Amino acid sequence: MSETGLLSVWERPTRVAMAGMTLGGAGVVAGLGAVDLVVTAGAAGGALLGAVGVVQLGFSLRRMLAD
Repeated sequence: MSETGLLSVWERPTRVAMAGMTLGGAGVVAGLGAVDLVVTAGAAGGALLGAVGVVQLGFSLRRMLAD
């Protein structure tokens, strides 16, 4: 391989940070009863970033295969 490839928006450091912020946020609002909302928002954000990452890698792969 001549290059390392594209890094997407959903690499491991982003996943770890997102999980930490979601769990931390759920812990902060645990007394208010909004844990479900925070966890759902974190999961939705993760799913969205994962989809964007797949599209990024797809475009990169297509460009590499065209060369």
